[in-house]
Amino acid sequence: MELMLTGRKIELTDSLRSFVEDKFEKVENLLDDNVEARLVLSVEKQRHSAEITLTAAGFILHTKEITDDMYASIELLAGKLEKLVKKHKKRTIDKHTRREPRLAPAEEPVEASVQDELPRIVRIQHHNKRPMAEREAAEQLRVSDNTFIMFRNSQSDEINVLYKKFDGNFGLIEP
Repeated sequence: MELMLTGRKIELTDSLRSFVEDKFEKVENLLDDNVEARLVLSVEKQRHSAEITLTAAGFILHTKEITDDMYASIELLAGKLEKLVKKHKKRTIDKHTRREPRLAPAEEPVEASVQDELPRIVRIQHHNKRPMAEREAAEQLRVSDNTFIMFRNSQSDEINVLYKKFDGNFGLIEP
């Protein structure tokens, strides 16, 4: 990382330069070598501001911090910039890992256990156990947001499923 330090209405002492280099060392370790950083330190009345712009291939990060003390501004700016860089790196890593991996031809078939192949049960729904007529089940399905209803048919005493069809009618599944 190439760090360019500029002072506006402030003298850049050696101790200030070494403090800046120490604070931005963590950020430098997170980034590639081909990153340019422009740090501007300025003083206006009692406000000490530190402002940095990172420029690299494909992204630009900019942040600013203002306090009553220049060293505090630099320290807060370094922490904020470190969070931004980590967030950017995580975002780019997530972007690349979201893609479907290319499947290489397997040399030997890999056997998966039966447990891995079965889908998980993520929701259990309990239904009314009392017997009801088909008309009553149709009325309950019509007023509900569900696409089907399971019920015990009062005439046959069997479990039936009544479902909504795309054309607005109902379908009945009997055992």
